[in-house]
Amino acid sequence: FFFFQCNQENDIEGEEQIKLFEALKKAEIDVDTAIKYCGDAKTYKDILRIAVDGSKDKISAIEKYLAQEDIENYRIVVHSLKSGAANIGAIKLSEMAKSLEYAAKDSDVEFIHDYTHKMLTLYEEIIELIRNNLDDKQDDSKDNYYIDENISKEEWDDKIKEIDFLISEL
Repeated sequence: FFFFQCNQENDIEGEEQIKLFEALKKAEIDVDTAIKYCGDAKTYKDILRIAVDGSKDKISAIEKYLAQEDIENYRIVVHSLKSGAANIGAIKLSEMAKSLEYAAKDSDVEFIHDYTHKMLTLYEEIIELIRNNLDDKQDDSKDNYYIDENISKEEWDDKIKEIDFLISEL
């Protein structure tokens, strides 16, 4: 990966990270796979923060499109939730969203009405769990990281596209 951590986290931050990851694992979040997708634990925590920050808007959009029976826009937002949930390791949520996405493709409005609330309840529980266990300290200090100067512009651009894609899927 193109970033290398120079400073080790202090003991408190390490304990908070362990607490977060243990809480997520107890909730059947596949933390290990998610970290592999993200590249490292710090990036995973950043993606978790993004997931929390975007959750209100996503829930509102799903509820709005469901109430309006705007199935196409509902499908688009549920697809985004499906991908975002997979990116953070919330496989059960991702599978539920996938079922609802396919139901929207099939115009199965009855299934959508029957199961959207259950999916949103799980989504809200996961977001609350993350929010309650994620330390609010974001280390935006550029002193903690340096960029490998041996990376090519093409590799750099690929990594930026990868990050943009992950963010867009949340």
